[in-house]
Amino acid sequence: MATTNHARNATLGALLAAGMLATGTITPAAFADDTSSTPSPSPTISTNTNTVGYQQFSDLRDAVQYVYDQDNTGNRWTNDSWTTVKPRITQALDDTRDITEVSGTQDINTAYASLKTSIEGLVPNYVAVHNANASTTLIPRKDWAGTKPIPTGQTPQSVYWGYAPSINQPGLGGEGTITKLDDETFTPSDKDFGTGDTITKYRLNIPEIGLDNVMESSQPTGETVTAGDAKTPFTYENGTWTARIDMTLTANDKFPTDSITLSDGTTVPVTGNMHMSTVDKDGTAWRMATLTLNGKLDSNGTPFTIVLTGERAYDTRVTLSITQTPAQGDPIRLPVPGADEVNAANLKDTYTLDMLPHTQVGDQYTLNIDPANQADVKVGDITAAIGDNGERRLTAPITYTDAAGKEQTKTVTVTIPFDKAKPVVGNPDAALDGFLVNGKPLEGFTPDQLAYTITAKADEKITVKPVAREGQTVKASDIRQTAWTTTQEWTVEKNGQTRTYTVTLVREHSPEQATADDKFNPADPIAQASTVEPDSPADTTLASHGYVLNGEYHTVDKDDYTIPEGGTFSYDSKIGQAVKVGVEKTGGMTYKYKVGVLAPDQKTYSEHTYTVTYLTAATHKAELTGINVDGKPIAGFNPATHEYTVEVKNPEKWTITPQFDKSTGMSVSTHKDGDKATITVSSADNLNTVTYTVTVKQKMKLVEKLALANTGTTAITAIIAALILIAAGGIAGVVTMRRRKPKTTDTPSHEDTGNTAGPDESSMDGTKPENNAD
Repeated sequence: MATTNHARNATLGALLAAGMLATGTITPAAFADDTSSTPSPSPTISTNTNTVGYQQFSDLRDAVQYVYDQDNTGNRWTNDSWTTVKPRITQALDDTRDITEVSGTQDINTAYASLKTSIEGLVPNYVAVHNANASTTLIPRKDWAGTKPIPTGQTPQSVYWGYAPSINQPGLGGEGTITKLDDETFTPSDKDFGTGDTITKYRLNIPEIGLDNVMESSQPTGETVTAGDAKTPFTYENGTWTARIDMTLTANDKFPTDSITLSDGTTVPVTGNMHMSTVDKDGTAWRMATLTLNGKLDSNGTPFTIVLTGERAYDTRVTLSITQTPAQGDPIRLPVPGADEVNAANLKDTYTLDMLPHTQVGDQYTLNIDPANQADVKVGDITAAIGDNGERRLTAPITYTDAAGKEQTKTVTVTIPFDKAKPVVGNPDAALDGFLVNGKPLEGFTPDQLAYTITAKADEKITVKPVAREGQTVKASDIRQTAWTTTQEWTVEKNGQTRTYTVTLVREHSPEQATADDKFNPADPIAQASTVEPDSPADTTLASHGYVLNGEYHTVDKDDYTIPEGGTFSYDSKIGQAVKVGVEKTGGMTYKYKVGVLAPDQKTYSEHTYTVTYLTAATHKAELTGINVDGKPIAGFNPATHEYTVEVKNPEKWTITPQFDKSTGMSVSTHKDGDKATITVSSADNLNTVTYTVTVKQKMKLVEKLALANTGTTAITAIIAALILIAAGGIAGVVTMRRRKPKTTDTPSHEDTGNTAGPDESSMDGTKPENNAD
């Protein structure tokens, strides 16, 4: 039966008469049986109307809904609980009992019962869960039977049951309780490693409607987790979160870290069974390693796998060379014939350089063993031995790793021979009779051979004396000194003819006595953790290079630079690149690093060269510790003072000997020209050079000093007294001269401390000759 406006208005009038309704717009009931017509505004009805007629229950439902939607002030009761609303509805029902006129066949009792049933059927249609973010979750009545979820991200705060026209209008109902249960679970995501949903269970209890069920709340949890310093992402592979990290293996085929730390703080030790293999890439052997690590996140227990892949170039090739360092000038690199890029296993026991000129016997020689890859070849202490004619024999043990990863050692000796000085023709009047070495004739001396080499132990005292012929004048001239060699020149003159003779002393020494530059061995290059993406799969450029000092990485934008003391060459490759590093010593403290880079495509390869000079306090030092003139130290010598004037007995026959710290590796050369000597000191790293100048002048005689110090009668008296002393002493002087052999040579200019050489001798062992020059 269709509802008429008249009947509907009559019902509303009855409610108005009861004081429960105010006039206004009627809101249609959401669950009305009859929605064919829309309620019209209620008319103004007199309060004395005591009877009302109605046609069907939908009219009563409209009335109940109207009571809920509006109070006498026009305000909605949206937030009122069922406890508040229920008395008002009950009152309306009670008022209905007073209806005296009933339309149709139904009586008042029947109408009341029907209305009550209709209301109770409308109210308990849902449970509304109010969440922490002010949203509302509606759980339909049909779903109360089991455990039901709350939308992701919401935390339930309270529960409410009732009838709801909309989420923002909870409707009729009552309050219940929510209790959080202890059991909480985490469900990891398969989209983003480290994240997931935390499932929390709650018990809902609403005694008024008999509800006592468990529900679930799903809360997003966690942040994206990555692995290692390079922040390697995880991918979901076959049901497992997996990260794959590439590294460069150490020399002993180990991964360069003891653990992998994830971004959430979880740490995984790098342990387990590592699979090793050797593969060929473009003609170069590479050691490959794979290790699988398993763990669980500390934050939420999500299991994961990390697959480590390590590789390094396996290359035992070595190149042998000799660095020749003169007392003055730049170092010279001499190749060793047949020893260029030879596999360590194929090295011969001995190698010999081409014959060098005898004039170079006094230079310093260093054996360089440069591996193509430092990881696979190590060099032990180098020992030096001296052979005939100043020949050097340099021996070193070489340890390398074979293809099976085992260490092997072999010993290699490189011989550096020198030819004999060629005889000269001409100026026969200036030919010496010979040399005495520690009082014995120099073996193999011939007057027309001008250069000789003598050898000695490290601490053996050696004195060299030229033996002049009648009428010859011999002057000690230039000296060239390194830590273990001394070259002394003598100039012989007679009848206008001159010859210059040279004697070079070469000393054997142990590895413990090696100079600072020979002892220096740079630490293995340090590979930085790769964090830069390559520009392309074929990218072979490094991200950067430089050095590590005190744990801090310093990049350098040049290919030729110095590294401070304590620093180590370092480089930063890009992600996916493989690197091998070779190094060779080019002289002094300078090394050339060859960094080979294999691109991520595993086929593009290129090599980069960087030249670095290592700075140390010892090898950068270039200073004298003293200067001896005619065997006596210059008074008041200061290494920072570079010019001196000294009195000598005879400015035409005087000696000079520079003193220096030989352990530093510095070299010293002295050039003497008349009354002036120039001493040049060069540091072992060839970066620092200092020059000292010494000028000599005639030492004043006693009479001259007295004349300058006195004037007038006092001066005349002093001079007379001095003449008397000189006359008396002159007789003794004549006797003395008769007993001495006439001197025709200078005291040679090389002297150190300890021994005594005669007036025409040269002490070449760090001894101090007596000054007998006139």
